[in-house]
Amino acid sequence: MHALIDKTGRVIETAAVPFDVHPDFRWIEAPGHVQTGHVYADGRFTAPAVSLPLAEKPAMTGQEAAAVSATPASSFSETPVTATAEPETKAGPEREIQAEPFQRLEIHIHLHR
Repeated sequence: MHALIDKTGRVIETAAVPFDVHPDFRWIEAPGHVQTGHVYADGRFTAPAVSLPLAEKPAMTGQEAAAVSATPASSFSETPVTATAEPETKAGPEREIQAEPFQRLEIHIHLHR
C-alpha cells in the first residue's frame, strides 16, 4: 500500500498502486493500517489524535443519574483508566517497515455530585 502525503505531512489518500500527482504531493510506501488523516514525519506514520467532543455525548437518563447520585464517592477509584494507542510505524526509502512500541493513552474521569 502507498500513502499520498501533502506538504504538511498529512496522509490525504491511500492506494495499492501510486499514480501521477502534483509535485506538491508525494507517495510513500505505507503499512496496511495507515489511513487518511495519519501524519508522516521523520519516516514514521502516526495516527491522528482522537478527540471526543462533549457536545456529542448523550445526556444521562434519569435512571442513570439516580444510580450515580446513589453511589458513595468512596466507591470511585482514583486509578486512571488506560488504553493503548495504535503503534507508530517507520517506512523509508529502503522500504523497511518496523513497528515501534505501543503508546500509552491515559483517560481520567472525574464525577461530581
